[in-house]
Amino acid sequence: IEYLRDSGLLTLRLNSSGADCELTIPGWQKAQPTLRADVIPNRCFVIMWFDPIMDAAYFEGIEPAIRECGFEPRRMKEIEFNEGITDRILAEIRQARFVVADFTGDRPNVYFEAGFAKGLGREVIWCCKQSEAGELHFDTRHLNHIMWVDIPDLKQRLTDRIRATVIVPAA
Repeated sequence: IEYLRDSGLLTLRLNSSGADCELTIPGWQKAQPTLRADVIPNRCFVIMWFDPIMDAAYFEGIEPAIRECGFEPRRMKEIEFNEGITDRILAEIRQARFVVADFTGDRPNVYFEAGFAKGLGREVIWCCKQSEAGELHFDTRHLNHIMWVDIPDLKQRLTDRIRATVIVPAA
């Protein structure tokens, strides 16, 4: 407590019942840093293979998990746009609070986009269907992927991971 007080992160007042501690503005900024101006606080961008075989994983697993946690999912397949797709994807990643990246199908774009998100300092939740875990590239294999077995498993595990690792969305 003395260190925090001496660092200007909290104030300490003695009273008859003990002491009251209160965070200062710098203390609050340290405890809950503000988001960059270009980030939409409740936005999650989903990176995954566009193949129709992945639609059920998105609509029945990923999308409901993100919504259940209070965030708005965005996936390129459902976004209308006029500019080049890569430009739009990078803009979406810049605006996202965090990213869900599913590596099922071993698509090179998923690696690129997840790396771009990490480079911006976005939280990335890594996922892959368990039967395809052997296809993950060596440079991401060490990351804590959600290795999902079926869609209900994906939904539950993604919900749990978002709740455990992503700060509650701002009101």
